[in-house]
Amino acid sequence: MLESKVRQWQGSLPKEYYVYHIIPHENTFAFGDSANDLEMLAYVAHSIAMGNGTDKVKNTAEYVTRSVDEDGILHGLKHYGLI
Repeated sequence: MLESKVRQWQGSLPKEYYVYHIIPHENTFAFGDSANDLEMLAYVAHSIAMGNGTDKVKNTAEYVTRSVDEDGILHGLKHYGLI
């Protein structure tokens, strides 16, 4: 259903508009590991820090996953039941 809505809107609206309005905020996730990710992590509903990230990122995030070398993205996605 989401894919068909996006296809209908392509060309008539900027991507940022339909992504922002179709995806409910409670369904937004982001992974981060350093200070440049803090704004993004603050914006999404579910912020995930990589285990190898800075202390500030790990203290800010809702969840801390494993490091990038230990398949942290995979484990973070599993933690939230996304895969």
